[in-house]
Amino acid sequence: MTAKKAPPAPVDWEVLEVHKVVDGDTVDLLVTRPIGTLDQFTISATGIVRIRLVHLDTPERGEAGHDEALDDLEDWLMGFDKSVDGGLRVVTQGKDAFGRYLGDVYAEVDRAETASDYMVREANEGLGWPVWMG
Repeated sequence: MTAKKAPPAPVDWEVLEVHKVVDGDTVDLLVTRPIGTLDQFTISATGIVRIRLVHLDTPERGEAGHDEALDDLEDWLMGFDKSVDGGLRVVTQGKDAFGRYLGDVYAEVDRAETASDYMVREANEGLGWPVWMG
């Protein structure tokens, strides 16, 4: 019997900028996180990462509902004021078969709602396109 490999530990990134909303469940973010210290200085890793939102599946480009899903996710991500909401963060845990980080985005001030939560709520208000993947 082969032992199961433990899932990777979650990684918490600060979102510096929404670089591009790819579709209703995938976004490119400019992120940063501390990776160590040297003397009294913090060393950080910063770069653009592609995030595939977990628990969500929205239409692909060319499918009905794609543009609406993309617009809804973009509205949610752009609706945060860093001075009020504290900005956005993303927690990732591993990658999918396409090399995208799997994770979810939330407002730093209160982790009550994630991007996936918002998208599912929008769908339940009549659009019907995202599927909650559990």
